[in-house]
Amino acid sequence: MKKWSITRPDEAAAGALTKGSDLEPLCAAVLAARGIRTVQAAADFLGSDELSDPFLIRDMQEAAEVINEAVESGKPICVYGDYDCDGVTATVMLYSYLECLGADVRFYIPERSEGYGMNEASIRQLAQEGVSLIITADNGIAALAEAELIAQLGMTLVVTDHHQPGECLPRAAAVVNPHRADCPSPYKNLCGAGVALKLIAALDGGGYDMALEQFGDLAAIGTAETVHAATRGENITVIFINNTTYGMTGGQMAPTTLPGQVTQTTPYGRNPDVEGFPVRVCEMLSTLSGVALAERVTVTDPANIRKAKAAIRKGFEFQKNKQGFSIIEVLSTCPTNWGLSPVEAIKWLKENMVPYYPLGVFKEGAIR
Repeated sequence: MKKWSITRPDEAAAGALTKGSDLEPLCAAVLAARGIRTVQAAADFLGSDELSDPFLIRDMQEAAEVINEAVESGKPICVYGDYDCDGVTATVMLYSYLECLGADVRFYIPERSEGYGMNEASIRQLAQEGVSLIITADNGIAALAEAELIAQLGMTLVVTDHHQPGECLPRAAAVVNPHRADCPSPYKNLCGAGVALKLIAALDGGGYDMALEQFGDLAAIGTAETVHAATRGENITVIFINNTTYGMTGGQMAPTTLPGQVTQTTPYGRNPDVEGFPVRVCEMLSTLSGVALAERVTVTDPANIRKAKAAIRKGFEFQKNKQGFSIIEVLSTCPTNWGLSPVEAIKWLKENMVPYYPLGVFKEGAIR
């Protein structure tokens, strides 16, 4: 069985950032992991109010021209999104902006039963409805067969996505993805809503004033929805199933995918230099004042299942008593997307996930 090589952030660099500034240790560790190792570099990164030119992203100019032409000529447009938070917010942003321009626009978000990304049935339905241009939001980079079908049916495709490309790009009028190998954009780590924000700025001539004023909140929601709820101390309990992959969307890379781990959107394995390091969710949220409980458990055997039940009950008690936000992270397996038997998957979890995601209580105590 393959062993994952876990690369940890530079603790010395993170410590230097913490001592020389008012940064929290977790924030300093994240910055150090991304190569930001001096206090001045951290200040420049965190304090910058400048956004890079959206046209630096490869194919952004082509995308803007195709979309503007479709709007001006009244061609029917469909924004084809995804059903997760990032995909929904990216879809709302693009649809709302195009509607404000007076475009003949609709949107399509597949049901979970349809799977992640575009599918043949929905594409054929859109063609029957007379759609001329499909713009993807938070998907499409791996839709090679679907892109060919769109072309065969006489429609035009513009892909906007942030997942890792494979060896071949889909057939499209424009493929807007900062992770393209030939993309000169200096900032690669955008979410789908972030790419949508850049596209809106490009459609508006390249400036960000309107895009940020009208859609900046949606871009932020798509980026960090759980963190905002935890910061506010909402009386909710989040039960987070961590199996290192987005199983419901066909096995995409998740924030918790381990370094080197192969997924549908990291076909060569997660590269921390490109995708960053996995997020330790409990450790991150435990630093926020609004969090009452942050605990990580697993369900690999009866004893741990009992501990998991107790942790979930505790979270509900905090919620019932209005004592703050609770996060229960459950390490679980995904035999289907891992390509392992159930027994092998449990063994893999113990050997690879638990060392990186240690079990235990990271914070406990009512905030109010």
